[in-house]
Amino acid sequence: MTVLLGKTAVGANTDGGNMDFSIYSRFQCTVSGIVTSLNFRVGVNAGTWLRLALYSDNAGVVNDVLAQGTVTPTANAWKAVTGLSVEVTEDTYYWLGARLDGCFTWDAGNRAYLAGVGDVAFPDDPAGLSYDDNAIISMYADGTEIVHVTVNAVAMTADAAHPTPAVSVSSGVIDAEIMTASAALFTPASTCGNAEIEIVTMTVSVACPTPTVYAVQAQAEATLIGERLEVIHDPAVTSAIVAGYVAIAVLAKARLDGKKAQITVPPHCGLELWDVVSIFDNAANQNINYRVRGYSFEYDTSKAQYVHRLELCAV
Repeated sequence: MTVLLGKTAVGANTDGGNMDFSIYSRFQCTVSGIVTSLNFRVGVNAGTWLRLALYSDNAGVVNDVLAQGTVTPTANAWKAVTGLSVEVTEDTYYWLGARLDGCFTWDAGNRAYLAGVGDVAFPDDPAGLSYDDNAIISMYADGTEIVHVTVNAVAMTADAAHPTPAVSVSSGVIDAEIMTASAALFTPASTCGNAEIEIVTMTVSVACPTPTVYAVQAQAEATLIGERLEVIHDPAVTSAIVAGYVAIAVLAKARLDGKKAQITVPPHCGLELWDVVSIFDNAANQNINYRVRGYSFEYDTSKAQYVHRLELCAV
């Protein structure tokens, strides 16, 4: 897990006693990613309830709630709300909020607070907050870092049988190839200075579309562990409940097998099996997500070039 924003150190100060408070601290996101959990350091008095939230920021003001959840507090311990999925952007400001009837730890810094709100859900644009520079609360958001690899577009011309990409780029710039199984397979080669990646976008029509700029995102999703396994089940269906389980497994496997592609990208040390990649077409303002079901690390001796070749399937 990667810390995306917040304060991971235990504060030097602890508030004085049992509270009924809503408190917020403002943090700048250090790296783009997907927030999967919110973490809070409980002080010497645990209290009986604890709610945590992630908020957007509007020019230094607590804005809309992006995610929230509850956890049972424990004195002098970090507690986490898990199971979240919220994308945050590097260098953007966010607020982390906590509602509790126990204690917290803090150091001097920017915060907002509201007394007497009770054990209720966090609202958008919370009213009545006071803002000061008295306390940065010990709480943080962590999750999966999103890594972007940008490659140049390839303008393509085509005939009915074998479209051939026409490439014109500066020396040292990397191009890319994207292959789908919607038409007859072919593999043109596109050379650009000292680096090469092939690009093909295949459709059932005669003319191939012209992509612009593509980006690749690596995103681990631990919640899909079940779909990474080849499961052999008992074919005997003894109840409606068992039939439902079998149907879910069959549909999940069919979904993964239904959309396949291949892409060759520059080497990336953070690449892992079953990461998710998004292929962006800025001209069309759309993207398609794939999951990495296999990959190879290859070296072209004639060009002295390493590449990652990704085998893709549906998300």
